[in-house]
Amino acid sequence: MGLTNLGGNLQQTRDSVSSEPDEQSVYIVSAINIGIEVGPTKITTAGGGSAFIIGHPTNGVLGTALGMNGKQVIIGLGGLGGGSAIQQVINPNSRFVERFNFDTFIDTSNTTCEYGGGSASLTNTEILQSEVMAFKSGTDIDKALFRVSSDYPSRLTLQLQTLTGNGSANPWESFTNGTLKTFTTTGEQMKYKITASGTATINKILIDYS
Repeated sequence: MGLTNLGGNLQQTRDSVSSEPDEQSVYIVSAINIGIEVGPTKITTAGGGSAFIIGHPTNGVLGTALGMNGKQVIIGLGGLGGGSAIQQVINPNSRFVERFNFDTFIDTSNTTCEYGGGSASLTNTEILQSEVMAFKSGTDIDKALFRVSSDYPSRLTLQLQTLTGNGSANPWESFTNGTLKTFTTTGEQMKYKITASGTATINKILIDYS
């Protein structure tokens, strides 16, 4: 049968059933892997401050536990003099990661460089310093691997500091980028400090510890 006759027969079949031939759809499915990085978990406790606490010898008497502006918080715990205390900072797999998208662990009082938006930019003598970014309550941190992703890592001085469980600070200790080191003085808490000796940009900090 020629191609012309075959086409004519197909057309006659369509005309007799008054419908178009079945159409088959082809779906292309592609798998997309999305990595989720879990950040640190910071656990703190808040003090009562000037909150009204039933049964408390001071805060349970109206008008005696006064906070800012001579006022007392009647409902809820307040930041009126209560303060907070860190109990733990838990990093998945004992690895702290800083990508500079948030300032949760940046010590804003001692940091003098610009940071945010995914990087930190340092010039000569500027400092990038953290708050407590690891806290293994009841267990000392005795070694760490400090890694910094930077365009000029040789211009950066890396230091880590351990603290006791109650927050007493030990001396800062120098670390070499990418080299595991044992602390001279161990502690349950840890902070980092980076000082620049020239212009440098940091995109990521990784600190593994045990």
